[in-house]
Amino acid sequence: DSHKLLEQHKKLLKIRDIKLKDLKLELSEFNFSKEMKLVLSLYALTLVLAEFVTVSLEPTKSILFLVVIIISLIILSSLSSSKKFSYLLQALILIPLLRIMSLSIPATEIDPVYWLAITILPLIASCIFLMQGQGRNRTDIGLNLKNLPVQILVVWGGLAMGFIAYLILKPPVIVSNLNTINLLVSIIIFLSVGFTLELIFRGIIQKSADNLMGKHWGLIFVSILFTIQSINWNSVPYLAFVFGVSIIYGYIFQKTNSISGVGLSHGIANVMFFLILPLSQL
Repeated sequence: DSHKLLEQHKKLLKIRDIKLKDLKLELSEFNFSKEMKLVLSLYALTLVLAEFVTVSLEPTKSILFLVVIIISLIILSSLSSSKKFSYLLQALILIPLLRIMSLSIPATEIDPVYWLAITILPLIASCIFLMQGQGRNRTDIGLNLKNLPVQILVVWGGLAMGFIAYLILKPPVIVSNLNTINLLVSIIIFLSVGFTLELIFRGIIQKSADNLMGKHWGLIFVSILFTIQSINWNSVPYLAFVFGVSIIYGYIFQKTNSISGVGLSHGIANVMFFLILPLSQL
């Protein structure tokens, strides 16, 4: 009898240990730890360093930093016991990948508009693979028409965003051959680029950041990452503008759970900033 009692006691202890392990795993999903904060802070700082290397030295030298970031994210995401943190780390791979694509293609030998298209297509494919790997569908990332009146209002806001950005930077004309076909193709590509960036930063990265950090810090964190990508413009006023726009877009995404409005708005802002307003000055 004592032997049976001992065996039962061991089984109960084993069950308790399993339940404690499961409880710790569940709690880790809600715990935004100091270690996680440190990793994400180092990630952002390394992105900043890569951008300064791009601006100050030969741009391709920053690819080394970006490759190190991607490898580190892959390793850390595989080691993390938190699914939410792992998903965020996987999503963050898209940003250095975006930069590597833009630095690797010889833009001087390709029309800038088509260069944008070549850069963005692999990113769309990467987004699809990431969504499949994390079990996300189009509704999860905001590909819907929820709150349509708000979405329409946000879309038209892209005109103002593009105008303000143009006043700050006054970019040169980048479309070489001005004809109807090139103009239409350019508009489609700029709209697609804006929508793809919102898919990456809002639909995928911010969604993961909000799940881990909460909506307040998730919004700020993603807006910082979004702003870092504009360091190469060498304009503090423009960085402040981009951060403000990212806060607005991110907040709208949180409230509507849709990237339709902000995606089209970003695309229209691109068309105004890179195409329509520069052409109007010729």
